[in-house]
Amino acid sequence: MISEQLIEEILAQKSAPAHITKPEELNAEKHRQRAEAARYLRNHHTILELYAGEGNLSEKVYAPLNPRRMVLVDDDAQALEKAKSRLARFGVKKEFYPMPNEQFIKRGYLRKYPDISLVDFDAYGSPGRTVQLFFDNYRVRQPMIAALTDGFPTDMRPWKQVNWSDMYALKQARPPTLGEICTFHDAMMRNLGARRRFKSWRIGRAFGGKSGRAVYGAYLLRPVGTQAKFFHPILSRLTSLASRPTV
Repeated sequence: MISEQLIEEILAQKSAPAHITKPEELNAEKHRQRAEAARYLRNHHTILELYAGEGNLSEKVYAPLNPRRMVLVDDDAQALEKAKSRLARFGVKKEFYPMPNEQFIKRGYLRKYPDISLVDFDAYGSPGRTVQLFFDNYRVRQPMIAALTDGFPTDMRPWKQVNWSDMYALKQARPPTLGEICTFHDAMMRNLGARRRFKSWRIGRAFGGKSGRAVYGAYLLRPVGTQAKFFHPILSRLTSLASRPTV
């Protein structure tokens, strides 16, 4: 397991490697939660996994669902090569994009996939900015599951530069509790038209340290007449990390 000290050293460098294998990526609880949500829809068309890493989640949860297409995005080309190897045994059409999440969205690649039935939002920390960009550029045309990973090791230097009150709509500038993250997710997804929330998993020590924490949640969205714009005005002012932007 990668140590918090090593993660801190990596994130502190502006020219740091773009991707690290996050410990919670291998978390069995996350796999169970994602599988429970994904199986709610009987047939999957396109499954989009953002910050897909080495494909652990896709291999264990998404590929066995036999979707028509899987799209994996990650800013580490080497990690995606490992993902290709992991997924080679599945007879599913697969497409890989070695670029940051935001770049994938801003370049208009979402237009190639009007039939997304599941999108997995992940980032190192809050996926809020990626969620904002996605729903500003994509209209839900069919029932779609949005899965979120939100987590952070609070004793690491980069997170001390985050404006927590803006990021999570808190009254006080402090890291949120797991319950507050769940409440925040509920509010933003409800404003986007979510019709159902699956169980939220609140995982303590997800990063291998006593101060690490993460929330894994999933929501069902259905087509609406007018696609909701971004869910909270405060969140449009998300503070960037000084050492490494959240992708």
